[in-house]
Amino acid sequence: MKLFFVKNSLALFLAVLAMSVQAQTNTRPSVTMQDTNRVIPAGALDAVIKPFLRLKFSTEVITWNGGANLENTIFKPNSSSGPFPSIVLVPTCGGTVGRPEIAERTKEFLDAGYLVLILENYKPRGQRSCRNNVVTGALVWRDIIDALTHLHTLKEVDKNRIYQVGYSMGGFSAAALSSQAINAYFDNPLRFRASVGWYGSCAQQESAGGRVSYLLRADMSHPVLMLMSEADKETPVRPYCFPLLDELKAAGKPIEWHLYDKATHSWDDRKGYTLPDNGFGEAVANVFDAATTSDATKRTLE
Repeated sequence: MKLFFVKNSLALFLAVLAMSVQAQTNTRPSVTMQDTNRVIPAGALDAVIKPFLRLKFSTEVITWNGGANLENTIFKPNSSSGPFPSIVLVPTCGGTVGRPEIAERTKEFLDAGYLVLILENYKPRGQRSCRNNVVTGALVWRDIIDALTHLHTLKEVDKNRIYQVGYSMGGFSAAALSSQAINAYFDNPLRFRASVGWYGSCAQQESAGGRVSYLLRADMSHPVLMLMSEADKETPVRPYCFPLLDELKAAGKPIEWHLYDKATHSWDDRKGYTLPDNGFGEAVANVFDAATTSDATKRTLE
């Protein structure tokens, strides 16, 4: 009964938050600033958030141990006692379990002097991923805000320099949580200093003819860097990010982006994976790309 409720409430989430477009069979609609500049009605997301308990984060800040549990754990650099600039690291739809790339990215941030809180949205709720639509994007947003709030309670954290870095689902969240309206919906007075999204997109559409969820919005409240690829078939850039990105930039919004030519989705996943259908009748084959991973890390830290 609970799963039935959550799945059906997802339709409400997509219908109301997404600020829907008319169904367009076998097409992906382009997104403009005007599309994203709409009010989120009170209570629109409650049905996919309130059934779930809030995550619990560690109160202990530890130094890196290669065998440590990554689930909602907080790591600090070995360099000094802090306070440290800090990152909320938001993984893909697959979470942290069996994802060595999460450990690799964490180690890079620690070596650069950042404290890192690694978010795990799925395992504590008995889920392996977001693909069955139990743990929705809106629930992940609340988790990220809770993580940001938690970091503000720690003496090891520089409260003026807390950032979000997200991958795929986390990349969607990096775009969405720059919105003043979405933060206001969650009654969140705190803000990230800036956010970076890897292989996300500016909007989300699960299937051909489906409704479009607008993620990157006109009411941006902090800087966002989006790192994406023209060859990504799982979370495609076009047409969801254009003309939107150009319009946001022209309007003086704090948005930057970089498009890789040939990298696939999840370009830092050393194992790679395939999907028979991306929702639009296209098979997906995602492969590791060392050069893109290295460049994306460099751009993120810069």
